Amino acid sequence: RLNHPQYRNQQRDTTVAAYMMTNFGFDDLAMPIDGNFGVRVVEIDNEAHGYEGWNSLEGPDDVKFNTSTSPYSVKHSRNYVLPSLNLRLKATDDFFIRFAASEAIWAPSFSDLQAKRIITNSKKDGITTVTSLDDVKFSQDQYTNPDLAPMTATQFDISAEWYFDENGGMAHAALFRKEIDDFFRRDNVVSEIQNPNGVVVPVNSTLYTNIGSGEINGAEIGVSKFFDALPAPFDGLGIQASYTYIDSKAKIPANAEGVSPVDTDRSKYGQMPIDQLSKNAYNIIGMYEKGGISARLAYSWRSKYLITWGGNGFDPDFNFGAGGKARLPVYNDDYGQLDASISYTFFDNYTVTAEASNLLKEKTVGIMDQNGAGDNIAYSYAQDARFAVGLRAKF
Repeated sequence: RLNHPQYRNQQRDTTVAAYMMTNFGFDDLAMPIDGNFGVRVVEIDNEAHGYEGWNSLEGPDDVKFNTSTSPYSVKHSRNYVLPSLNLRLKATDDFFIRFAASEAIWAPSFSDLQAKRIITNSKKDGITTVTSLDDVKFSQDQYTNPDLAPMTATQFDISAEWYFDENGGMAHAALFRKEIDDFFRRDNVVSEIQNPNGVVVPVNSTLYTNIGSGEINGAEIGVSKFFDALPAPFDGLGIQASYTYIDSKAKIPANAEGVSPVDTDRSKYGQMPIDQLSKNAYNIIGMYEKGGISARLAYSWRSKYLITWGGNGFDPDFNFGAGGKARLPVYNDDYGQLDASISYTFFDNYTVTAEASNLLKEKTVGIMDQNGAGDNIAYSYAQDARFAVGLRAKF
């Protein structure tokens, strides 16, 4: 069975990269500045080998063909030039301002690039007997596309850091922006594909494509402090805390009818966020470091965030028997988790550790968003607390 191309996903990915960087500094300024500038040049060669299948078509001799499977291969070579700039201004000995700008790429996953397409056929509306290819509608519906290119991003960050004591005390604030192009989204496109008879026909294709753009704007603040002024043994206590705010927008072309979210009553959703990003998130960590003991008690929380729209299982038929399918947004609801860890190092080279995750046994709840019907539970599950112990040795 594994010898059949239908059950294989063969790919080869070769990446060649070169990086050049120069450091610089202006120490004679009233507020010294240093940093670096670099350029990364990347060549990515992809090969995907799979199969193409056609369902049989009945008709005249010059139209009909039997069910067939044939090899399907795609090759791409792409080049990217990715500059980066990092600056640090030393306002005082303990207060720094940093700026960074760079371009980056994010490649599709191995499963997204599978070379696979299965073309089905049906009679066009009003046709009872196929007499020519003009009477036939060819279609394919795939969750892969070996022609996908990496997403690209241009990103900017500016931050301020204050080191207010000599024992690791630090506070920071940051602003950031990311501009993203070529999302991976399923779209309806028309592909020109050669059928088993060697005739090129239009195929209505629903598959992953590079489409749309987005922007992410955000801010973060945080502090880290050990309370070393406390009497022993409490002078090993400390705290870390951070908060992040993100405003994201997914910009999908208005004419991309197969991509944008739509409700079962055909109503639209308007501006959507970028998936996997919460608007609000915070972390609070209690720490202890003293006498070989290292302990952490951490609580992390994030507000609801978009998982997908129109994903498998969330693309029901339109209401009232209308043709077509909806693409419903699904969110993960607010989620917080409490974790703990403790370790003890002895004889300098040995460390025994104990860890606990999800001590509060929090539930993960999915929310299916509908305009008229309101929010509905899409799924709900709870993971038990997890515990682990270990021993590390260094030689």
